[in-house]
Amino acid sequence: MFFDFNVSNHSLKLVAPTSLFSGNSNYYTCRFNFETEDWSGLSKIAVFTNDDGAFSVPVEQDQCVLPEEVLTGNSPVFVGIFGTNLSSENYIRISTGLVCLYVADGAYKEANAPSVPSPDLWEKYYEEITRVGGFAERAENAAQNAEAQAVYAEDSKKAATRALSDILEMVGTDLAMLIDGKIPASQIPSIATTEIYTVSSAEEMNSLSVENGDICIRLDENKSYIFSDGWIYLVSPTDYSAKSGYAETAKTAENANKINNHRLVEMTAEEFEIAVKNDDTYYLVY
Repeated sequence: MFFDFNVSNHSLKLVAPTSLFSGNSNYYTCRFNFETEDWSGLSKIAVFTNDDGAFSVPVEQDQCVLPEEVLTGNSPVFVGIFGTNLSSENYIRISTGLVCLYVADGAYKEANAPSVPSPDLWEKYYEEITRVGGFAERAENAAQNAEAQAVYAEDSKKAATRALSDILEMVGTDLAMLIDGKIPASQIPSIATTEIYTVSSAEEMNSLSVENGDICIRLDENKSYIFSDGWIYLVSPTDYSAKSGYAETAKTAENANKINNHRLVEMTAEEFEIAVKNDDTYYLVY
Protein backbone atom coordinates (compact mmCIF):
# COMPACT_ATOMS: atom_id res chain seq x y z
CA MET A 1 0.00 0.00 0.00
CA PHE A 2 1.32 3.44 -0.90
CA PHE A 3 1.31 6.79 0.83
CA ASP A 4 2.19 9.58 -1.62
CA PHE A 5 3.89 12.80 -0.51
CA ASN A 6 4.72 15.93 -2.49
CA VAL A 7 8.00 17.65 -1.62
CA SER A 8 8.46 21.29 -2.62
CA ASN A 9 11.50 23.11 -1.25
CA HIS A 10 11.24 22.44 2.50
CA SER A 11 7.51 21.63 2.50
CA LEU A 12 6.06 18.12 2.78
CA LYS A 13 2.41 17.36 1.99
CA LEU A 14 0.45 14.09 2.14
CA VAL A 15 -1.50 13.76 -1.11
CA ALA A 16 -4.33 11.50 0.11
CA PRO A 17 -4.66 11.21 3.92
CA THR A 18 -5.71 7.76 5.14
CA SER A 19 -5.46 5.64 8.28
CA LEU A 20 -2.66 3.29 9.32
CA PHE A 21 -3.19 0.12 11.31
CA SER A 22 -0.85 -1.50 13.78
CA GLY A 23 0.44 -5.02 13.23
CA ASN A 24 1.54 -4.50 9.60
CA SER A 25 5.15 -5.21 8.58
CA ASN A 26 6.86 -4.14 5.31
CA TYR A 27 3.44 -3.35 3.89
CA TYR A 28 3.19 0.44 3.85
CA THR A 29 5.43 2.26 1.34
CA CYS A 30 5.99 6.00 1.30
CA ARG A 31 6.52 7.57 -2.15
CA PHE A 32 7.97 11.06 -2.50
CA ASN A 33 7.45 13.35 -5.48
CA PHE A 34 10.21 16.00 -5.48
CA GLU A 35 8.75 18.99 -7.30
CA THR A 36 11.71 21.40 -7.04
CA GLU A 37 15.24 21.17 -8.43
CA ASP A 38 16.93 21.93 -5.11
CA TRP A 39 16.52 18.23 -4.15
CA SER A 40 18.30 17.01 -7.27
CA GLY A 41 21.47 15.03 -6.52
CA LEU A 42 20.92 14.90 -2.74
CA SER A 43 21.01 11.77 -0.60
CA LYS A 44 17.55 11.58 1.01
CA ILE A 45 16.56 10.18 4.41
CA ALA A 46 12.99 9.72 5.66
CA VAL A 47 12.42 10.12 9.43
CA PHE A 48 9.49 8.47 11.27
CA THR A 49 8.87 9.52 14.88
CA ASN A 50 6.49 8.25 17.58
CA ASP A 51 6.53 7.97 21.37
CA ASP A 52 9.22 5.25 21.16
CA GLY A 53 11.72 7.40 19.28
CA ALA A 54 12.81 8.37 15.78
CA PHE A 55 13.62 5.91 12.99
CA SER A 56 15.59 6.93 9.88
CA VAL A 57 15.20 5.07 6.58
CA PRO A 58 17.16 5.79 3.34
CA VAL A 59 14.99 6.86 0.42
CA GLU A 60 15.88 4.84 -2.66
CA GLN A 61 14.33 5.60 -6.04
CA ASP A 62 12.16 8.18 -4.25
CA GLN A 63 10.47 5.68 -1.91
CA CYS A 64 10.96 3.72 1.30
CA VAL A 65 9.13 1.25 3.54
CA LEU A 66 7.40 2.64 6.63
CA PRO A 67 9.18 0.96 9.59
CA GLU A 68 7.20 -1.50 11.69
CA GLU A 69 8.47 0.05 14.93
CA VAL A 70 6.26 3.15 14.53
CA LEU A 71 3.08 1.16 13.89
CA THR A 72 1.90 0.99 17.48
CA GLY A 73 -1.86 1.21 18.07
CA ASN A 74 -3.76 4.37 18.94
CA SER A 75 -0.80 6.71 18.51
CA PRO A 76 0.33 9.31 16.03
CA VAL A 77 3.40 8.94 13.83
CA PHE A 78 5.16 11.97 12.36
CA VAL A 79 6.80 11.76 8.90
CA GLY A 80 9.55 14.07 7.60
CA ILE A 81 12.41 13.94 5.13
CA PHE A 82 15.80 15.62 4.79
CA GLY A 83 18.47 15.59 2.09
CA THR A 84 22.20 16.36 2.00
CA ASN A 85 24.97 16.35 -0.56
CA LEU A 86 27.39 14.63 1.89
CA SER A 87 30.15 16.95 0.69
CA SER A 88 32.86 18.59 2.78
CA GLU A 89 32.79 21.53 0.38
CA ASN A 90 29.64 23.55 -0.34
CA TYR A 91 27.75 21.46 2.19
CA ILE A 92 23.95 21.70 2.02
CA ARG A 93 21.07 20.08 3.92
CA ILE A 94 17.33 20.52 3.30
CA SER A 95 14.88 19.44 6.01
CA THR A 96 11.06 19.48 5.64
CA GLY A 97 8.42 19.93 8.28
CA LEU A 98 6.54 16.95 9.76
CA VAL A 99 3.29 15.42 8.58
CA CYS A 100 1.17 13.59 11.17
CA LEU A 101 -0.40 10.19 10.47
CA TYR A 102 -2.63 8.34 12.89
CA VAL A 103 -2.11 4.65 13.63
CA ALA A 104 -5.28 2.82 14.68
CA ASP A 105 -5.41 -0.61 16.30
CA GLY A 106 -5.09 -3.45 13.83
CA ALA A 107 -6.18 -7.09 14.13
CA TYR A 108 -2.66 -8.36 14.75
CA LYS A 109 -1.52 -8.25 18.38
CA GLU A 110 1.19 -10.09 20.26
CA ALA A 111 2.24 -13.21 18.34
CA ASN A 112 4.39 -16.16 19.14
CA ALA A 113 6.86 -15.34 16.38
CA PRO A 114 8.93 -12.20 16.96
CA SER A 115 8.47 -9.38 14.50
CA VAL A 116 11.19 -8.55 12.02
CA PRO A 117 12.53 -5.07 12.86
CA SER A 118 13.25 -2.57 10.09
CA PRO A 119 16.93 -2.22 9.15
CA ASP A 120 18.67 0.55 11.01
CA LEU A 121 19.93 3.45 8.91
CA TRP A 122 23.58 2.58 9.54
CA GLU A 123 22.93 -1.07 8.70
CA LYS A 124 21.58 0.12 5.34
CA TYR A 125 24.66 2.27 4.85
CA TYR A 126 26.89 -0.69 5.69
CA GLU A 127 25.10 -2.88 3.15
CA GLU A 128 25.49 -0.20 0.48
CA ILE A 129 29.17 0.31 1.30
CA THR A 130 29.76 -3.45 1.13
CA ARG A 131 28.00 -3.64 -2.24
CA VAL A 132 29.94 -0.71 -3.69
CA GLY A 133 33.15 -2.15 -2.22
CA GLY A 134 32.51 -5.37 -4.15
CA PHE A 135 32.20 -3.37 -7.38
CA ALA A 136 35.43 -1.54 -6.58
CA GLU A 137 37.29 -4.80 -5.91
CA ARG A 138 36.09 -6.30 -9.20
CA ALA A 139 37.05 -3.10 -11.04
CA GLU A 140 40.53 -3.21 -9.48
CA ASN A 141 40.96 -6.86 -10.49
CA ALA A 142 39.88 -6.03 -14.04
CA ALA A 143 42.37 -3.15 -14.16
CA GLN A 144 45.17 -5.46 -12.97
CA ASN A 145 44.24 -8.05 -15.60
CA ALA A 146 44.22 -5.37 -18.31
CA GLU A 147 47.65 -4.17 -17.19
CA ALA A 148 49.00 -7.73 -17.29
CA GLN A 149 47.59 -8.21 -20.81
CA ALA A 150 49.24 -4.96 -21.93
CA VAL A 151 52.62 -6.11 -20.54
CA TYR A 152 52.21 -9.48 -22.30
CA ALA A 153 51.38 -7.77 -25.60
CA GLU A 154 54.43 -5.51 -25.33
CA ASP A 155 56.69 -8.49 -24.54
CA SER A 156 55.28 -10.36 -27.56
CA LYS A 157 55.93 -7.35 -29.80
CA LYS A 158 59.54 -7.14 -28.60
CA ALA A 159 60.04 -10.88 -29.15
CA ALA A 160 58.65 -10.63 -32.71
CA THR A 161 60.94 -7.67 -33.44
CA ARG A 162 63.98 -9.60 -32.19
CA ALA A 163 63.01 -12.64 -34.30
CA LEU A 164 62.66 -10.52 -37.44
CA SER A 165 66.01 -8.87 -36.74
CA ASP A 166 67.66 -12.30 -36.42
CA ILE A 167 66.13 -13.46 -39.73
CA LEU A 168 67.30 -10.36 -41.56
CA GLU A 169 70.77 -10.80 -40.11
CA MET A 170 70.90 -14.36 -41.47
CA VAL A 171 69.45 -13.85 -44.95
CA GLY A 172 70.15 -10.17 -45.54
CA THR A 173 67.71 -7.37 -46.22
CA ASP A 174 67.13 -7.97 -49.95
CA LEU A 175 63.85 -9.79 -49.45
CA ALA A 176 60.80 -9.73 -51.68
CA MET A 177 57.59 -9.50 -49.66
CA LEU A 178 54.53 -11.50 -50.71
CA ILE A 179 51.28 -9.56 -51.00
CA ASP A 180 48.21 -11.78 -51.47
CA GLY A 181 50.59 -14.58 -52.42
CA LYS A 182 52.31 -12.55 -55.17
CA ILE A 183 55.56 -10.58 -55.48
CA PRO A 184 54.81 -6.93 -56.35
CA ALA A 185 56.12 -5.78 -59.72
CA SER A 186 58.11 -3.06 -57.96
CA GLN A 187 60.27 -5.77 -56.30
CA ILE A 188 61.01 -7.70 -59.52
CA PRO A 189 64.41 -6.83 -61.14
CA SER A 190 64.07 -4.36 -63.97
CA ILE A 191 66.23 -6.47 -66.40
CA ALA A 192 64.04 -9.33 -67.61
CA THR A 193 63.24 -10.80 -71.03
CA THR A 194 59.65 -9.83 -71.67
CA GLU A 195 59.04 -9.65 -75.45
CA ILE A 196 60.64 -10.91 -78.70
CA TYR A 197 60.09 -8.88 -81.89
CA THR A 198 60.84 -9.75 -85.53
CA VAL A 199 61.46 -6.84 -87.95
CA SER A 200 62.91 -6.29 -91.42
CA SER A 201 64.75 -2.96 -90.99
CA ALA A 202 66.54 -0.70 -88.54
CA GLU A 203 63.79 1.88 -88.86
CA GLU A 204 61.18 -0.66 -87.89
CA MET A 205 63.33 -1.84 -84.96
CA ASN A 206 63.88 1.69 -83.67
CA SER A 207 60.14 2.41 -83.79
CA LEU A 208 59.33 -0.42 -81.39
CA SER A 209 57.98 0.40 -77.92
CA VAL A 210 60.24 -1.78 -75.80
CA GLU A 211 61.60 -2.24 -72.30
CA ASN A 212 64.98 -3.39 -71.05
CA GLY A 213 65.37 -7.10 -71.75
CA ASP A 214 63.25 -7.19 -74.95
CA ILE A 215 64.81 -8.94 -77.97
CA CYS A 216 64.53 -8.00 -81.64
CA ILE A 217 65.38 -10.35 -84.53
CA ARG A 218 66.48 -8.48 -87.69
CA LEU A 219 65.50 -10.56 -90.71
CA ASP A 220 67.32 -8.22 -93.10
CA GLU A 221 70.64 -8.75 -91.27
CA ASN A 222 70.08 -12.23 -89.83
CA LYS A 223 71.09 -10.72 -86.46
CA SER A 224 69.54 -10.44 -83.01
CA TYR A 225 69.59 -7.48 -80.59
CA ILE A 226 68.69 -7.05 -76.92
CA PHE A 227 67.46 -3.74 -75.52
CA SER A 228 69.24 -2.33 -72.45
CA ASP A 229 68.83 1.44 -72.52
CA GLY A 230 69.54 0.98 -76.24
CA TRP A 231 69.88 -1.85 -78.76
CA ILE A 232 72.89 -4.17 -78.18
CA TYR A 233 73.94 -6.63 -80.87
CA LEU A 234 73.93 -10.34 -79.96
CA VAL A 235 76.56 -12.45 -81.73
CA SER A 236 74.73 -14.32 -84.49
CA PRO A 237 75.14 -17.93 -85.68
CA THR A 238 76.65 -16.60 -88.96
CA ASP A 239 79.63 -15.18 -87.08
CA TYR A 240 80.18 -18.43 -85.24
CA SER A 241 79.99 -20.30 -88.52
CA ALA A 242 82.56 -18.04 -90.14
CA LYS A 243 84.89 -18.30 -87.14
CA SER A 244 84.56 -22.06 -87.08
CA GLY A 245 86.09 -22.24 -90.54
CA TYR A 246 83.14 -23.75 -92.32
CA ALA A 247 82.46 -20.79 -94.62
CA GLU A 248 83.05 -17.09 -95.03
CA THR A 249 79.35 -16.26 -95.26
CA ALA A 250 76.24 -17.95 -94.04
CA LYS A 251 74.67 -17.90 -97.50
CA THR A 252 77.42 -20.03 -99.11
CA ALA A 253 78.37 -22.11 -96.09
CA GLU A 254 77.72 -25.81 -96.49
CA ASN A 255 77.77 -26.17 -92.73
CA ALA A 256 76.14 -22.84 -91.89
CA ASN A 257 73.59 -24.67 -89.72
CA LYS A 258 76.43 -25.65 -87.41
CA ILE A 259 78.45 -23.72 -84.83
CA ASN A 260 81.79 -25.17 -83.80
CA ASN A 261 80.69 -28.53 -85.08
CA HIS A 262 77.36 -28.40 -83.15
CA ARG A 263 73.94 -28.40 -84.71
CA LEU A 264 71.92 -25.21 -84.41
CA VAL A 265 68.17 -25.54 -83.94
CA GLU A 266 65.74 -22.60 -83.72
CA MET A 267 62.45 -23.17 -81.89
CA THR A 268 59.87 -21.48 -79.68
CA ALA A 269 59.88 -21.68 -75.90
CA GLU A 270 56.86 -24.01 -76.01
CA GLU A 271 58.64 -26.35 -78.42
CA PHE A 272 61.81 -26.24 -76.31
CA GLU A 273 59.87 -27.34 -73.21
CA ILE A 274 58.72 -30.60 -74.80
CA ALA A 275 61.76 -31.27 -77.06
CA VAL A 276 64.15 -34.19 -76.44
CA LYS A 277 67.47 -32.43 -75.82
CA ASN A 278 70.82 -33.38 -77.40
CA ASP A 279 74.22 -32.40 -75.97
CA ASP A 280 75.61 -31.82 -79.49
CA THR A 281 72.92 -29.30 -80.36
CA TYR A 282 72.68 -25.56 -79.70
CA TYR A 283 69.11 -24.27 -79.26
CA LEU A 284 68.01 -20.78 -80.22
CA VAL A 285 64.80 -20.27 -78.26
CA TYR A 286 62.49 -17.28 -78.82
